[in-house]
Amino acid sequence: MSEKAPNNLILTPDQEQILEKKLKILSSQIETPLLLEPSRLFDFTPRVAGGREKSPAAEAGLKTGDVIVSVDRVRPKSRVEAHLALNKPGGKKLFIQREGKANELFLQNGSTSRSGAIFYRDIDFRIIEEIKGMGAREKVGVVTSYGALPLLQAGFSGNEIEVFTVANKGFGENLNSVGLLGIKDVFQQAGKAFKEKKMERIVLPGVMFDSRGRDLWGRNITDLEEKMGIPCLEISG
Repeated sequence: MSEKAPNNLILTPDQEQILEKKLKILSSQIETPLLLEPSRLFDFTPRVAGGREKSPAAEAGLKTGDVIVSVDRVRPKSRVEAHLALNKPGGKKLFIQREGKANELFLQNGSTSRSGAIFYRDIDFRIIEEIKGMGAREKVGVVTSYGALPLLQAGFSGNEIEVFTVANKGFGENLNSVGLLGIKDVFQQAGKAFKEKKMERIVLPGVMFDSRGRDLWGRNITDLEEKMGIPCLEISG
C-alpha cells in the first residue's frame, strides 16, 4: 500500500463543479441519498442534502435542497444544529424555504426513531460562539485543514480569531480531512506563526485525536504545548 496519496487525487475547482452537477443529476434519478465527500462547505446554511425513504422526514414532505428556517420557532445556525433539532423525539413544526418560497411542515418522530433527514456535516455553531468568547479575552488561533478553511472563515468573519491552515504531510497533502492531521504537522507548519503572532491559546479540532487524546501517530496535545509553551485546547463539534 502506498504511504501517500497520489497527486492526481486532488480535484481542480472546475472538476469539483462538474462532479457536483453529475451528482445532482444522479440524485434526482434514484431514491438513495448521494453525498460528495469530502464536502466543500462555504457557509452554515442548514440545507437538506437528502433523506431516507419512508422516514419521518419523507412523510413530512421534506425534500433535498430544502433550507430549514426554524424548528418549533427556533432558528438553527448550522447544519449540525438543524440535524440535532430534527432528530429529537416527538412532533415538531418546521418552517422551510424551498426554491425561494416559504413552506410549513409537521414532522413526527417516534420515541426512538430519527427524522431520516441527511445533512452535510459542518460545525455546531455553539463551538464557533465559544471560540469567539475566548477570543474576546485572549489571542486565539484555530487550526484547521484546507478543506474546512472556507467554513471557518465564514464563521469567524468580522472577528479577530486567527485561522491557521495545516496540510496533511503524513498521508499526502492532497487529503484535506482535518481528522488526518497530526501534532507534527501542526508544529512544523504553524509553530513559527503561532510565535510570531503571539498567540495566547491554540484550539485544535477534536477529530484529530482518539478517545485517549492521541493523534494517528500517538502524539498528545500536551506534546504541542510543551514544544510551543502555549496552552492548547481540543474542541469537538
